[in-house]
Amino acid sequence: GWINFVSNKKNAQGWIQEDKINGSKEEIAFALMANRILTEKGNKSLSDKIDSVLNFTTYQNSIFIPILKEIGKQEREKEQVEEMMRQSIRSFQ
Repeated sequence: GWINFVSNKKNAQGWIQEDKINGSKEEIAFALMANRILTEKGNKSLSDKIDSVLNFTTYQNSIFIPILKEIGKQEREKEQVEEMMRQSIRSFQ
């Protein structure tokens, strides 16, 4: 079955397959650590924050790793496109 989830700040929600969730201490610890890093204030881009999370070798078997890798890849591609657009705009000014 599917489970409806709501983010801890209640600003996002979605659905996840029940069999993808486990309540292991490792998964909970990883989720808390990742949340702390991903919601930090500062100048780091989302892809850099994701890289920081992925560098924690203790949690390399987490169910969240493949998801974060895909999101990180998409964010880096988006950042590259944005940088190319900024460079193009500068060249026309």
